[in-house]
Amino acid sequence: MSAVVKGKRDRVAKACATCRKKKIKCNGEQPCAHCSNIKIPCEYPSNKPRKSRTKASSDVITNRLDRLESLMQQIADRVGGLDSRNVPSPGSVDRNSADSSSTTSSSPASESSLQETDTGKSNDNDSNNNASNEPKAIKGTHSSSLKSGKAFFERTRSILSKNFQGDCDNCNLGHQMLHYKGLHSGIVFIFSTQSIEWIESRLKPEDHKIVIPFKTILYYFMAWKQLFSSVWTEMKSYPEDDVKKLKEGIYPHDKQLTFELLQQYHSIVLADFVLDADEAKELFVKFYANKGAPKKKQYKFLNSELMAMSLILCISITVVIDQRVTDSRPCGKCLKLDSMPIEQLTALQEEMFLNSVYYFHTISVVSEGMATVQALLLLVVHLETTWVVTEMNYSFVSMASRYAQELGLHRFETFQHLPQPDIQKRSRLWAAVSCFDVEMSHRTGKPPSVNIVDVSTLTPADPWYVPQLMSQADIEKFYQLCGHSRFSFDEVYVRFFLYKLSQIRAFTYFQLFSATVKYDSLKGVQDIVTSLNGELKNISNELKEEFRPRFYFEPEFALMLARFSGDERMSSVNDGILSFQLSYFFQLMTINKVPSQLDPNQGNTPPYENSQYRKLALDSARTILHLIRGINRKSVSFFAMNWIITYPFFAMMNLIANCLNYSDDSEGVTDLNLLIDLSMNFFNHYTDLAKKPSTGAFYLRLHLFGIIIRIALRITVKVYEENNNVDILGSNPQLKSHLEQVEKEFPQFYTEVSAPSDLLSLLTCMHPYTDINSQSDDRKFTPNGSLDTSSSVSNQDIASLTFQHASGMEAPSPKKNDPTLSNILHPVDFASARDSERKDFNIDDDLLLAAINQDFSALPNFFFDNGL
Repeated sequence: MSAVVKGKRDRVAKACATCRKKKIKCNGEQPCAHCSNIKIPCEYPSNKPRKSRTKASSDVITNRLDRLESLMQQIADRVGGLDSRNVPSPGSVDRNSADSSSTTSSSPASESSLQETDTGKSNDNDSNNNASNEPKAIKGTHSSSLKSGKAFFERTRSILSKNFQGDCDNCNLGHQMLHYKGLHSGIVFIFSTQSIEWIESRLKPEDHKIVIPFKTILYYFMAWKQLFSSVWTEMKSYPEDDVKKLKEGIYPHDKQLTFELLQQYHSIVLADFVLDADEAKELFVKFYANKGAPKKKQYKFLNSELMAMSLILCISITVVIDQRVTDSRPCGKCLKLDSMPIEQLTALQEEMFLNSVYYFHTISVVSEGMATVQALLLLVVHLETTWVVTEMNYSFVSMASRYAQELGLHRFETFQHLPQPDIQKRSRLWAAVSCFDVEMSHRTGKPPSVNIVDVSTLTPADPWYVPQLMSQADIEKFYQLCGHSRFSFDEVYVRFFLYKLSQIRAFTYFQLFSATVKYDSLKGVQDIVTSLNGELKNISNELKEEFRPRFYFEPEFALMLARFSGDERMSSVNDGILSFQLSYFFQLMTINKVPSQLDPNQGNTPPYENSQYRKLALDSARTILHLIRGINRKSVSFFAMNWIITYPFFAMMNLIANCLNYSDDSEGVTDLNLLIDLSMNFFNHYTDLAKKPSTGAFYLRLHLFGIIIRIALRITVKVYEENNNVDILGSNPQLKSHLEQVEKEFPQFYTEVSAPSDLLSLLTCMHPYTDINSQSDDRKFTPNGSLDTSSSVSNQDIASLTFQHASGMEAPSPKKNDPTLSNILHPVDFASARDSERKDFNIDDDLLLAAINQDFSALPNFFFDNGL
């Protein structure tokens, strides 16, 4: 029993020690009645001293726990255990004192530094005081893989330096599913087994080495795909404090910086059409108003709105970086932006994007309404204009389409009772969904998500449907749909025809590429293509003369080209006209190539001659290249170029296929000159920009397309030399250096893959970016950045060469009547492709090889032509 104090006591109970022990009533006197009666000492226990409550905040414990978690993660990474490739919470707090140049407020960030150790209570209190007095900075959100300033997008460049050689036993890849690839986007077919074997049949055995990149580059695309997919697939649990901050929104604490960024947002027309600049600004006004408002009056943001706000900043930063790289001119009125280096802008962009990934997971199953559809489409815009591999965009657009149909946006009767502004907003959003759906379908070779038979919005049944912009009433109606006060008439006019063209493209899929279409003969396919050509011709005739698509050989083509060759930044009207021109000729090229890809002996009805379809497809490809050739590169932003680059790439590959099939054609030299010109003076320009560490990731897609074109062009030149007994490269050392530069920079592309390395370790590796010395003597540009037609490799160079006879060799002549497809859907493989063993790879049971073989071994020959 504790010490007893007699006399004055600190009362802690009503009963004395004796009464408590005997469990009898005590009156609490001194002595109590019971002790007095039995004449024994009456003792009361003294008070136990209470411990004073600590004044330290719970943040101290949080700090310690965060450091312990970080230390455990570091130990796990070093011993190779746990999840060394994890994607941490976009909101782990850097517990160090915030940098005075921090651009974000109270944001959770991962504790990536192990330099701060637990040195005692005083340090914890100091840390807590600093955290409460200074704004916290968003740190790299990809855990330890981003230490030392390494950004997520930097890892895309590091993949190019990898060599996929190693022990197959270490490969730890999951099962890869077969990916459907439709004929309407046949560019992936260049990597098929049949395509590679056909190319090798055109070359001498000793020249087969130059075809190896078509086999090995698939591993790099697979690695990029795994890297980008890991952002969504490798999730980590978020601490409660981080989730709370993410739900409130994590954006720059500097309000002026945010609104300076928002001034750039409208530059990306696609994003502005999905969520206009006024709505975007209103969201941030509400966010900053919440800072000083009572909690009951604060606006509660939806996760979709927070996701959209993060992506709005990502898109705006893209515009700013593009202006810095291309113009090197400050914004002028944007003092905060002008003072920020590109490195800080890219870091902020990455932080905002990774935060948006958290919000995406909260809306990936349950929709929050129209805001969810808008956020998903903004995600597609951001990825399609900045990322390398964007196949996942097909899934995002499909999700947006599903949510839009859940809301009934595809049926006008579900929202006709609403006020007129709401009707217009829903109709406009549905137009965006359907256009994105068609575009991603053709880019990825996948079926559209929207069933056009089930759509009534913006169809003749819809009161707001506008068939043609002929009358003033129709113009006014469509004006209101697009936003009457925000756009000029020409902007509205171009958007109207872009939407009509997307509807024709959607209709084309169901007419020509759908599985429900049955073909009894090649003539039936030719009839469908003829009908579709008529539809495209009709929409062309509806356009105003100055906007109408023109082939490169038409006199009016020069006037059209003048729109895109000026020094000033391309206007939104001209940007829309260029998009329409490229989409129009791409569609013509795609559908008119189909009759040349089918078996001419199928069916009882004799087909027409294919020459008219082939000519139309090739003229369309040449027109696309002439359009791109005449563009002033400084007038087109890199995000716009990333969006449209697929069109010239597809056009070049189709023209290369024609050169390989008809190398003795009279137009072969002209086409070859055009291809060389584009490769050296257009794609090569972006190769140089991709070598800059700060912005290289933004140009990496353009760089990769340029690499593939050089590889294919080198093969084409070799075939042309052998079939025509000339020596092109020998008499043109600049061209030779240009084409062989890929092998010098990336020798790993030309090494046969016998066993891949562990891709999981590849995707988390952080190699420092190695700058490659560029060859400056094989290209020439004009000071304003436009194409220099007087370049060292001009249209006269090859024609004027003194050709030397190559060594005698009779090139193998592939059979012109070997069909690639028995019909649109069922490929007929080469005999070697049906063999159980692959000749070009030594290991058949490896998971990565199996994945690639599964995807590409059954694809048809991209270069096949039935010769009709």
